[in-house]
Amino acid sequence: MAIHNWDYNIIRKDWQPKTDRQWLWYLERKINYDDWEGLKKEQIKKYLPQLEKRIDPGKFLMLELYFKNNE
Repeated sequence: MAIHNWDYNIIRKDWQPKTDRQWLWYLERKINYDDWEGLKKEQIKKYLPQLEKRIDPGKFLMLELYFKNNE
């Protein structure tokens, strides 16, 4: 059974974040709920320092190691 987060499901399929605040909200929801579809590594890398306190610690560590080893 999938977990649904009410504020995440209101996004239209064609919606894209425009501001830094929207990007943080969008990435936080997508990463925390394991919805990696459509995410671009450039955007994750750009916002990763600000996501540290907003996403699951294990996922943050995984992303941090990924970017460190793939530069």
